[in-house]
Amino acid sequence: MGPPGSPGGPSASAAAPLAGAASRTSPDDVFSVADLIAFCSSIVRLRPRQAIATGPPGGVGHGMHPPRHLQPDQLLETELGGVETLRNRIR
Repeated sequence: MGPPGSPGGPSASAAAPLAGAASRTSPDDVFSVADLIAFCSSIVRLRPRQAIATGPPGGVGHGMHPPRHLQPDQLLETELGGVETLRNRIR
């Protein structure tokens, strides 16, 4: 994301609305951004403008009422602290 205090730095938020409905935001994440960067960079070389995408534990959508699962052709938009939006079409 970037160094502390920069756009997208460790205090930045991220959200992943699905089909226009908020599904996940970062304030309740289990690991800090710094911990995720440290772990990932110990395995692979991180380059500028790369994103580390994490997700909820398996089965989270199943526990919703009604259950929500990714469907073909849905658009998942990951908003990175108002800096950029990554768009992925589900296949």
